Amino acid sequence: MIMFCDIDAFFASCEVIRNKSLRGKPVVVGGDGGFRGVVASATYEARKFGVHSGMPIYLARKLCPDCIFIEGDFRFYEEISLKFQGILREFSPDVYIASIDEAYLRIDGLERLFGEPLSMGMKVKERVKEELGITITIGIGITKMIAKLAASTVKPDGIIYVKKEETMDFLNRFPIIKIKGFGKENVEKLKNTGIEYLGELLKLDKRIILSLLDKNGINCIEGLFNDDFKIKERKSIGRETTLYTDTADINYLIPILYYLLERAVGELRDENFLATKVSVKVRFSDFKTITRCSRIKPTDISSDIFPVAKELLEGMVDRFVRLIGIRLDGLTKRRPIFVDEKREKLEDAIKDIRKRYGFNVLHPLVVSDMKKIYGEEDGIFRLHTPSCSH
Repeated sequence: MIMFCDIDAFFASCEVIRNKSLRGKPVVVGGDGGFRGVVASATYEARKFGVHSGMPIYLARKLCPDCIFIEGDFRFYEEISLKFQGILREFSPDVYIASIDEAYLRIDGLERLFGEPLSMGMKVKERVKEELGITITIGIGITKMIAKLAASTVKPDGIIYVKKEETMDFLNRFPIIKIKGFGKENVEKLKNTGIEYLGELLKLDKRIILSLLDKNGINCIEGLFNDDFKIKERKSIGRETTLYTDTADINYLIPILYYLLERAVGELRDENFLATKVSVKVRFSDFKTITRCSRIKPTDISSDIFPVAKELLEGMVDRFVRLIGIRLDGLTKRRPIFVDEKREKLEDAIKDIRKRYGFNVLHPLVVSDMKKIYGEEDGIFRLHTPSCSH
């Protein structure tokens, strides 16, 4: 049996923790209330007005003029997340961290310690509330996906236990449109054939299901009864940020691209990976988004990757840009055969100095002009979308 734990409105809840005057108010994390950036998190008071994650800040302000906008503090959120994970590990030795605010626990055989699943779930909720001051929603089911679907029906601050013998009854009543990642095209295709609930889809012959759905839809259906609890290897590492002002000036964009690359490479090295592919993402003023990618030799060195990324960016910018991002894909574990010892020592020395004195204490000349544009906080540039840029 799997227990899924999801912190309610995580970033926004963290802000309420350290500023009690925000409790019960519409709070949005992800911008200062101007016209830049996107919503990273919103309290349920803000969601009542239609505000949701991923929405442009200007639209959130239009929907809820009384919202309190906060730029965010990702380091504080990480601190709370680690405490949350620590609490969960006191309840189960088998914990799978899905994201900064989501985790799964395998709870089989723990009844003698914590009681039946619902009783155990309540104990987890109480501990998190008592120690961190935030609420979580819990779903319990026979697989990770069923536990997560169950949790989505009782948000926020709810708990639900779908017993093994109740699973099909639960799925029969679950709307396909509410499955995250299922895909709009799949939903529309099924709706046109008169299928709106999971139970209706699962009654079909497997060959018919395969003919109706694309890869995303098929993966979701297969995940319903997949008991895989292994920690999956990361497939990519990326950073992106919304710009303070739209621009078509490539000389303005290049330093930002390099800085984002260095942040991504830092994480790449921390996790002992090499990248074999780099992608550059650009979102224009009209919100059209394009991505270009290129293969690279296995590396975790910024100066190896940057010329390729720079060339990609230069071929993409033909009008005003509002967001820029970079992603490292095709990750492979670093092996001695790939290591250049001299460069390795240099990169390790730079990493140690940055950890001790702040990331920006050392940086290449190409990003020097960023100091004139962006402020610094705790040794890093304060970009417009802190949840994505740190």
